[in-house]
Amino acid sequence: MARATTSLLLAFLGACSSTASPSRTEANKAPMNSPRTDLAALARWLTPPPGAKSARWLVRPRGVADPNVPGPTDTVLTAYIEIDAAKWAELEAVMKRTGPSELELDEDVASALLPSAGGLPQRKGLRVVGGPTYQLGELPRSPYVGEVAVRYHDGLVLQLFSQ
Repeated sequence: MARATTSLLLAFLGACSSTASPSRTEANKAPMNSPRTDLAALARWLTPPPGAKSARWLVRPRGVADPNVPGPTDTVLTAYIEIDAAKWAELEAVMKRTGPSELELDEDVASALLPSAGGLPQRKGLRVVGGPTYQLGELPRSPYVGEVAVRYHDGLVLQLFSQ
């Protein structure tokens, strides 16, 4: 009887061992989808800012992916929206400009979306995009929320989070 109980306990512990599931780091790295470039599709989640002429964007799961938790997954939408050079004044009339700020992006996201991403500084394995900040105001649409966009080259970098 003791031998059967011990065997059962060892089998149970083996089934619960963490070696069968991915590490937290591996689970956090969702597969990279190809960035989308259709500004019209992005408009479903975000009113394009004045002067928007192109966009590169993608949506990924937010946080640590856990297949054991039922229900929808929270997502983060990251976008680089290129602004027509002659339209910055129009944009600034609609979006309040504030002091400098930073956004941290995964290396693969920054490389896929941003021009010259390799030249961005790194912090804790993330690419740091810094620059003048613009308040998004009412631009994000449900289910996404976000507060700021950071100017980078000739565009805005922003992250929106699902609620």
